[in-house]
Amino acid sequence: MTTGTMPREGGAVRPLANVRVFVAGGTGNVGRELVSALIAAGATTAVSSRSAAKLAALRAHVGGSTSEAAAERLVTIDGDVADTADSSRVLSVALERLGGLEAAVASLGTFVPTESLLAAATTDLRRVLDSYVLAHHTVARTLIPALQEQAGSYVIINGMLGHGYMFPGAALVSVAGAAQAHWARLLMMELEQTNVRANEVVVYSSFGRPDDDERNRGRVGKSDVTGFVVQLLSAAGAAVRGRSLHLKSGDVMQVLGAAAGSAMGGDPDDGRQVRRQP
Repeated sequence: MTTGTMPREGGAVRPLANVRVFVAGGTGNVGRELVSALIAAGATTAVSSRSAAKLAALRAHVGGSTSEAAAERLVTIDGDVADTADSSRVLSVALERLGGLEAAVASLGTFVPTESLLAAATTDLRRVLDSYVLAHHTVARTLIPALQEQAGSYVIINGMLGHGYMFPGAALVSVAGAAQAHWARLLMMELEQTNVRANEVVVYSSFGRPDDDERNRGRVGKSDVTGFVVQLLSAAGAAVRGRSLHLKSGDVMQVLGAAAGSAMGGDPDDGRQVRRQP
């Protein structure tokens, strides 16, 4: 999506200059950091929420972490792109205000703790499935057709609970995350022969508590995740598609480099490229 010499803003390289991005879940713990990183990288970024307080908090967060000029590239929309009753309207508003769409990132899901799987109410399981699988499905059905007009890129954020890791109290999210992971693989397979480049980013850390830094010591941090997604959406990740990209620890950019090398005939990364079986 970006080629040639990278534009600069205030001396900083902007790998996503002139790229228009929609972030579903952009007011969440990881989402707001991702929005700030995308805007700092030059992208004009849209986020929707029905909560005026969450959108105001996002604007304040972006304003405090970027320049005033960069913060003007944040577009906030009153509504819910993950709600089937509102998603089309939100997309229309986004396209009107952005003028088009080259990329989208979906970082969705509500953590509902439970003592055990059998102790969890069916309504709790339904709530978690709604916020992970069904929300991702609605967002993809809404945004991907718009991305097809620009040969865009789609990124699905998932966690380690969806890829075989299980912890006490996290049974419901493990179930929903595994379903989301399988859904993501099928989506990437379906998009393989289209002009939309889709990838899943799997984060091996958990965020949302005051002791995040201590709990995630030795794993990836928020800045690792957001920096990786920025590069994945930039020219550096243009050859990467149909991948589950696992961010565990160390230099996460090695994962991107390995995936890009594999796409061009080099060594594969630790993610799997989805292939349709003959």
